[in-house]
Amino acid sequence: MAERHDVAVIGAGPHGLAVAAHLLDAQPDLDVVAVDPSGRWMHDWNEAFARLEIDVLRSPAVHHPGPAPDGLGRYSRSAGFPATGLAYGIPSRRAFAAYCTHLVEAYGLHDAVIPARAVAI
Repeated sequence: MAERHDVAVIGAGPHGLAVAAHLLDAQPDLDVVAVDPSGRWMHDWNEAFARLEIDVLRSPAVHHPGPAPDGLGRYSRSAGFPATGLAYGIPSRRAFAAYCTHLVEAYGLHDAVIPARAVAI
C-alpha cells in the first residue's frame, strides 16, 4: 500500500519549497512531502544556475521561498553574505541557495523529497 501524506508538492525547486514552507508555517503538524526525480530540494535549480554561471538573481530579495517578508535579507546578513550592491537588494546565488537550505532544515524537510516523477494526479 502507498504511503499517505497530508500534502504532496510536485517539484522540489524554489516554488515547491515555498509551498511547503508556507504550509508548514501556517500548520506545523502537516505531513508534507515533495515529489521530484532528483530526490533533493533545489537540485535542478542549483545545477542550472551553476552551469549557466549565474552569480546573482534577477529578483529582489523579497522574492524568496520563506514566509517571512525579509527572511532572505535577514538570513543573508546574519550568515555574513556580502551585499551584491545591486538595486532592490538583489541577492547572490550563494546567499539564496544557503537560505533555501536553511528553510529545509528549519521546517524539517530534509527527508521530505520522494525521488519519483509525478505522472498522474
